[in-house]
Amino acid sequence: MFKSQAELVALVMVMIVFIIIFSLTSLFKNNTRVSDEYYNLYAHNLLLSLIRTDTGYGGICKSFADTIACAITTNVNCGTKTCEEIVEEDLKSLAGKVIKENMDYLLIIEPEGWEFFGGKRIEIGNKALANREKRWSANEKIMKKGSNVNVKLIIGLK
Repeated sequence: MFKSQAELVALVMVMIVFIIIFSLTSLFKNNTRVSDEYYNLYAHNLLLSLIRTDTGYGGICKSFADTIACAITTNVNCGTKTCEEIVEEDLKSLAGKVIKENMDYLLIIEPEGWEFFGGKRIEIGNKALANREKRWSANEKIMKKGSNVNVKLIIGLK
């Protein structure tokens, strides 16, 4: 009788050990997935926040989205600066405030079909991020002035 009880206790102990091992391994797997989901959501929210930011200029450069749409056209100024200069300055200023210190960024602005119809592609930030394996990106389309502008924000750890 004692032998069967000892075997039963041993079986229960082995099952408990397997459950603990399974729980720990699934916990570590979920942390990696949650981290990727977190950074992906962070990139999307960051891009939306940037686009909706007020630049402090008036007219065609009122919001950051307006200035981005203006930046792909040549020879358009907001005050004494070109739209592209304003986008670059504002992005660097905002990036210092809202992007985490351990992260790098790359903002790519291009008119839809720019290869065929003209316009220019603007890249601001660390261009090496585009080729990195561990990166997160967010895309947004801005429809201004009768054309579509594709905006892509890529973030990655330094």
